[in-house]
Amino acid sequence: RLFLPGLTSDGAAFIQAGTWNITVNASSSAGVVLTMTAIERVPGNVSAVVVVPVEAGVYLPVLGMSPNQLDMTISCDAVSGPVEATPVLESPAVGAFFAPFISFGIRKADEGTNMTVSITPSMEVMEGEQIVLALPGFNGEILTIDTSAISPAGFA
Repeated sequence: RLFLPGLTSDGAAFIQAGTWNITVNASSSAGVVLTMTAIERVPGNVSAVVVVPVEAGVYLPVLGMSPNQLDMTISCDAVSGPVEATPVLESPAVGAFFAPFISFGIRKADEGTNMTVSITPSMEVMEGEQIVLALPGFNGEILTIDTSAISPAGFA
């Protein structure tokens, strides 16, 4: 059983992935519980990799995730060695933007305009990392803005 705090799901789902049957249950707003039931013997001391497909309907938290988030736990009811809820020691960070906002100086169709983009990233953005703003239906040149001289306060 794998508890994923902060994640959400479409609701109860049942899928088969390799040697595992996977049941997805939304345990409340607190997170999702994945119950992985072996459909054949899984030997001890051998790495078992379970890929939960997107069709399972599990969604990452809207506010992102910290790296190595220790409130994710895994447990097992194996007769030969049950395991109490144990923290998952390694998990990737998942970033998010809080209240992204964009405004335009000139609001006339098919005219050039200046834009103001306001973002508050949940994660640290390191030098050389890129933030990509997709503007479908817009015309213009590809432009990369060097933000290395802008302090975090400069990102309004």
